[in-house]
Amino acid sequence: MAQLARGAWLVQLAVWCLLLLALDELRSPESKSWFAAAVQDDEASCTASGTCELDLKLLIAAGKKLTAEAEALVTQPDEAMGIKELSRVWRLVRNQQNLVNDAFQSLNEKFSNTIRSISGIVTIRTEVASDLTDLFYGGEPFMVQCVSVTDTVNRVFIEAANDLSAAGVTPAALDCNAQLPSGKTTFERFFEGKKHEEPFFFYTANRLKPRSFILKPHVTPEMLVAFSLNATKPKFTKVTNQEDLREDCLRRKMCAVVVHNNSMTEDERAVAEAVLLKKRSVAMVEVDLSKLSFSLEEALPPAKSGPRLVYLQVGASGGDKEKKDKPKFEGKAYKGEEWTTRGLLGFLEEVGSGTTKLARLKTSPSVEPRKSKREKEEKEKEKKKDKPSKKEERPPAKATKTKSGTGGGFKNTVEVDKNGKQKKSFGDKKKVSKQEKARLE
Repeated sequence: MAQLARGAWLVQLAVWCLLLLALDELRSPESKSWFAAAVQDDEASCTASGTCELDLKLLIAAGKKLTAEAEALVTQPDEAMGIKELSRVWRLVRNQQNLVNDAFQSLNEKFSNTIRSISGIVTIRTEVASDLTDLFYGGEPFMVQCVSVTDTVNRVFIEAANDLSAAGVTPAALDCNAQLPSGKTTFERFFEGKKHEEPFFFYTANRLKPRSFILKPHVTPEMLVAFSLNATKPKFTKVTNQEDLREDCLRRKMCAVVVHNNSMTEDERAVAEAVLLKKRSVAMVEVDLSKLSFSLEEALPPAKSGPRLVYLQVGASGGDKEKKDKPKFEGKAYKGEEWTTRGLLGFLEEVGSGTTKLARLKTSPSVEPRKSKREKEEKEKEKKKDKPSKKEERPPAKATKTKSGTGGGFKNTVEVDKNGKQKKSFGDKKKVSKQEKARLE
């Protein structure tokens, strides 16, 4: 009985091997032509001879055969075979199952990569450092779906991919459950505590933290493109207080501060925004000197007619922990003659290259509300009012000056009372009277 059961198992395993041979045949160079066609229109044939249909029929037939044989195997295990024999055969079955799974894994990856390639969707590889650097720290805009290498990409995302690329936003796919070089996954690193509902999307641009969003069922490809352009557009922020300067500039690695006296024209503003689009790694803010005083304005070149610009970046702090907690800044003012996109881009390229010497700032840049002339005068009056007059000034209650005499141990002591009058007393410690000693004590 045991020998018959063992023989039946071996026959079933042979069927698994035949399936693997069939899959290998499908993956051979002669039969790979159907992969690319499978992702196109269903009505299109793979080749003129209809090779695609034949390959698909072989795969379907093999799948049916595998299903039937696997169901037949369910009734085969018998206690008479014994634990040792059952364990050995079961191990062989699992090995064959893994081989089949690996074959389908490769097949699914091929389908996925082909569809992404046709659609223009970039696959971000977590094992490639340059891919991750470009995505999270390069500054360029990315629209990303969290999806494994074998899963299908969202249909709306596929349809919008070409328009996203044309608009300057890179459509990408990333396995957010895969481990990053830091040891964490993308979900753990950037989206801890958020619900990972399918499909999960996020965008990143301008060296800011990635932000997730929900792609609702009613969203069309056109709506997704419009949202992406608006969400990833760099912001030319207007500073109104110190907190704005800290959040939008000083906490960024590189920042350009545009200062003007409430006189920035639309053309000058358009130049700054054009520079932002081409230099997304640098944040840019504006400070209106008619409303705010800027700590570095005295160090800037004299104002002519247009705005001025100063570049700031966090300087190297070395190994001192205290310096790391309080970063030091370096900077350089733009001294170009014209306010043009070309001139500003050239300046930012120069200072960001690391070859240009930057001035070390003693304190962090700051802004504060600019006081009016009347407010300044009132403040000066308050200072004068709080300052005591000369008549009210009085000398200290007691001041003592000691001079050593020449008579061996004699001291001449001058005392000043609270009315400012001086009084003299002479004494010799050795010859002082008992009454005087008691008085001094």
